[in-house]
Amino acid sequence: MNPTSADAANVRFRDEQGNLVPFEQLYDRYFDTIFHHILYRVGSAADAEDLTAQTFFKALKNHWRFRWQGVPVLAWLYRIAGNETNSFLRKNKRRVLTDGARFDETQTGGTNPADQELISAERELAKFQAFGAIQESITKLKPIDQTLIVLRFLEQKSFKEIADITGKRVGAVTMRTHRALNALRAHLEERGIDHERLRENTERAGQTQTSGSVLQARLAARTH
Repeated sequence: MNPTSADAANVRFRDEQGNLVPFEQLYDRYFDTIFHHILYRVGSAADAEDLTAQTFFKALKNHWRFRWQGVPVLAWLYRIAGNETNSFLRKNKRRVLTDGARFDETQTGGTNPADQELISAERELAKFQAFGAIQESITKLKPIDQTLIVLRFLEQKSFKEIADITGKRVGAVTMRTHRALNALRAHLEERGIDHERLRENTERAGQTQTSGSVLQARLAARTH
């Protein structure tokens, strides 16, 4: 269901500057942001697209619950997206893409532009050899820790932004994120992926600072 329908025509939200903005404008502005946030957690572009649509539908349906209190509307959308993703992951076994993943055109719609765009997004997620294992290990963390890892190291948000999104204090977010990163390292080491392998993978990425390479670099660091 497309939330940018007649139902959304008269719905307004206050943006970061306190201005009333049509829901359709927020949808266009934040769809990609929410989509990639969910994609980092579920590993499937098709599932991420569905969950993103559900997120905006829930936001539209429950717009009366949002109150401007100095917290950006994007933070509210992140919270809805987190709830939708957590529910989805509880109900579904995850398929994690790896660097060697291949896509069957009979299942993806062949050369359909929309399908090719989803495939491209999935391949970007699995760009580095070790990142498939990292993404799978992220799903082993507690939901809040998954969110913190994605927001801090994949989306590179500040602790203040993360605090707004999660509704927690900055100090608590900082400490919990540090523990989440160590927990992710432990899961990777159980899979036989230590800091040396991650460092080699990061060095192969060269100077390309993608979200995956940034997280790998942090995980490869010896500092705990």
